[in-house]
Order: sequence, then structure tokens, then C-alpha cells
Amino acid sequence: MINKSSFVGYNINMNESLFTKQLNKIMEERGMTAADVCRRSVIVDPDNKGIPLTTISRWTRGVNTPAADKLSLLAEVLDVDVSYFYLDDDSIEGRIGEIEAVVSAAYGTKTVEMMRSFTSMNIEGQAIAGQIVEDLSALPKYKKQ
Repeated sequence: MINKSSFVGYNINMNESLFTKQLNKIMEERGMTAADVCRRSVIVDPDNKGIPLTTISRWTRGVNTPAADKLSLLAEVLDVDVSYFYLDDDSIEGRIGEIEAVVSAAYGTKTVEMMRSFTSMNIEGQAIAGQIVEDLSALPKYKKQ
């Protein structure tokens, strides 16, 4: 059975040291401090809540990693794809292909197409799409039998 915790929309089990390395690398490349990321996250977040400075600090020190919603917001703030944080630069294309193959085998090619569409959206579009899917999945008419 597929462990759904490794897919978008769920808590993502990622290598903390790789996440921390990638986060610190992109922040340095962008010339941003944790405070800069915090400030920008409030602007980018459709709810204007952003990511608390203490949370970003924990991430940069490798204390913990973000849930999927915060990871998506962080990626938007730093203008990178979510996959940047949990795939090595050298193997991103190969790993995305592997992930898509697993998802396709478990859930079908339409799911892979939907994932691609979802990840091409900004944080606001993802929030709206997520709400629409959540609303539809709550309707008995659309539930699997």
C-alpha cells in the first residue's frame, strides 16, 4: 500500500538535513534572512498570516520541517518549486519521474496530470483548488463506492 504521507497535501516525510541544506542554500542565494522570509511570507500568503520567524528559524537549524501547506508557501516566497527542498539538484528530474510513476501506478495518470497542474499554480491558486477538491470530495455523489 502507498504511504500517503509522502504526497502533496499531507505531511511530507523528507530528509531533514537535505531540507535544511536546500533552505539555507536558497536563502543565501536570494540574500534573504529568516526575518526577510517571514516578512515576505505575510505578503504572499492569501490569508496574510505568513510563517512565524521562530518557525523559519527552526527550519534553518534543522529542528523540524514544514507541513505541506507551509512548504508550499515557503516555496512561493523563495520562488522555487516545492520539489527543490527535498530532491538533490543532481537528481530532481529522475526523482520526479519516479514519484510520478508510483503515483500513476497507484492512482492513475489523471492524478499525475492533476498534480502537475496543481504544482504549476501559485499559493492562492493552490488554496482555491484545494478547497474545491475538498468540497467535491465531501459530496456523496462523488465518493468512491
